[in-house]
Amino acid sequence: MISRAHQQGLAVVEFAAIIPIMLLLLLAVGEVARAFHHYTTLHKAVQGGARYAAEHLLNGLQMPELSDDLESRVKNLVVNGKTSAADNTAPLLPGLSTENVTVTTLESGFSEPHVLVSVVWNYKPIAGMIPLLDDDSVLHTGFDMHSDIVMRAL
Repeated sequence: MISRAHQQGLAVVEFAAIIPIMLLLLLAVGEVARAFHHYTTLHKAVQGGARYAAEHLLNGLQMPELSDDLESRVKNLVVNGKTSAADNTAPLLPGLSTENVTVTTLESGFSEPHVLVSVVWNYKPIAGMIPLLDDDSVLHTGFDMHSDIVMRAL
């Protein structure tokens, strides 16, 4: 028969063996939730930019005209949430810039003009980079998030 004091010591050993696995699972769930939140933010920003571009794409003659000014306003809206580029405005996502955003018009294959707003943004997890043991190189754990929205010009 095993004594009660012996079993209490065994519970501590079992807990010590399980706690790293539990912490790893907790961190993984947190990282997936963070990635999902960032993707949702990115996608909503692209939707807003595409809606803005669709509303302002047609000129007075109802012809699609993607001017440099409109393209700049759409890019700023996607990146900062504002159509103007303010110096003190932080991007909606860390590292997101207007270089990540493309705005194009689509006319072929459609009966009416459409606008495409596309973003490719590199997501970096909290862990950042994992150092490899064999040399000085690192394994990059980040990946590119893509969001594309096509809307008909209004």
